[in-house]
Amino acid sequence: MGFLLSGKAARLFSQSDSPRIVIDEVSGMLISFLGLPVALLAGLNPALVSGFIIFRIIDTIKIYPANRFHRLQGSLGIMGDDIIAGLYTNLILRLIFLLK
Repeated sequence: MGFLLSGKAARLFSQSDSPRIVIDEVSGMLISFLGLPVALLAGLNPALVSGFIIFRIIDTIKIYPANRFHRLQGSLGIMGDDIIAGLYTNLILRLIFLLK
């Protein structure tokens, strides 16, 4: 849905990555926790809080290749950097919580 709608919303709002478009952030957060054990994610616990903080930091600093995606126009530019941030966050959470 994000790829289908975010580019159209950006044109509607006349901004390349409007703060009113949040489907990219939601997608990135969902990817951050994809495939992690449900027990690790139940309730408000360190994994959820850590995942949120890690995602926000990575999304803000735009680690390669997210910085390249961020410069693209349209849906790919809007969604791409958050998907990359979600993948990096997922990997970091796996390293932190699953390798204990």
